[in-house]
Amino acid sequence: MTNNGYQLEQKDRPADSRCDVVAREEAKSLCSSTVHELAHELKTPISAIVAAAEIMRDERLGPLANERYRGYVGDIHENAAQMLKLIDRLLARRILEQASDELEPVEIDTEALVRATASALQPLAEQAGLKLQVSVGPGLPTLVADPTSVRQILVNLLTNALKFTPRGGEVLIEAHPDPSGRTVIAIIDNGGGMDEDQLLRALDGVRSHPPTDGSGGSGIGLRLVKALSQANGAEFSLASQPGQGTRATITFNPATHWAASRAP
Repeated sequence: MTNNGYQLEQKDRPADSRCDVVAREEAKSLCSSTVHELAHELKTPISAIVAAAEIMRDERLGPLANERYRGYVGDIHENAAQMLKLIDRLLARRILEQASDELEPVEIDTEALVRATASALQPLAEQAGLKLQVSVGPGLPTLVADPTSVRQILVNLLTNALKFTPRGGEVLIEAHPDPSGRTVIAIIDNGGGMDEDQLLRALDGVRSHPPTDGSGGSGIGLRLVKALSQANGAEFSLASQPGQGTRATITFNPATHWAASRAP
């Protein structure tokens, strides 16, 4: 009887185990969603604290006579900036978790997408005193990719380029086919550029020199760009040299290659 009872107990366990797995997954999803919503709500006020603390730290509105106050402001800025980096990484992680599962590949008019994205950011360029230009090569093929994530890639890269290029500079988004039939989209700026260490930090989600618009942004997002590019079967690369600007390139394989890479 003991053996039979043990066997019956073992037979019952798989069903309970499956229920437990479902419950754990639902709890995990709810927790992740709650953390994402909380991070999103915290991002705006903490961004405001970073920006205000930076203005005070740099004494843009006048000197802070008390040295202790200057020290306090520096501490506030440093800690708030660190919190903002953590929040950005939480937000990026949530997007990355969902990226591959939520892609909806369709045929995309590459030129139309590039021009529409540049047009949407034109007011930001004008406000920053920058020239934003578009160059499209002949014979540009259509893409088979997820349009939402591709636009997110371009917006992210263009926003970074505009943010880190000084007033009077230029940002170019160009698209052209390469000899092997791949589609190449590049965002090129003539900003201050980065050395090797700064480039590695940028790819890790941290810009080690301040943006030119005084926003206190940290350049978070290149890891997300890389992940979304890979999810769409594309390659992402970043090249930069001090004083010579930065070039961010996304290279999309032909549609047949992308479909093959997504096949089960």
